[in-house]
Amino acid sequence: MSDGKLSLKASSFNQDEARVDLAKMIIRHEYPLSIVDHDLFRKYCHTPQPLFDMRSRNTIKKDILDMYEIGRVKTMLESEANEGICHHGRYIDIRSPKQMIKYMVVTVHYVDNS
Repeated sequence: MSDGKLSLKASSFNQDEARVDLAKMIIRHEYPLSIVDHDLFRKYCHTPQPLFDMRSRNTIKKDILDMYEIGRVKTMLESEANEGICHHGRYIDIRSPKQMIKYMVVTVHYVDNS
């Protein structure tokens, strides 16, 4: 690797997994959805994986909302399966004065049967 290049063996790429990972990254690090519009971010994503088809911020938003709904349903099913559940939810709508961006934080705590 003296010239900065590596040889690669056969590998596979899954567009759906890459989209989920991108959504998780945006959620975890609280990146703005507009990151997918940034030209250097797009270039960075394309460099290691030219097959990755970057989607629009609206598509990423839909992916995130779909992930939320799946998690919400899973949590509700888990809570229904347990007795003596204690739910505590906290909902906050915060507006960033500088960026005029809305954020919502949802925290739920519960105790299951085990």
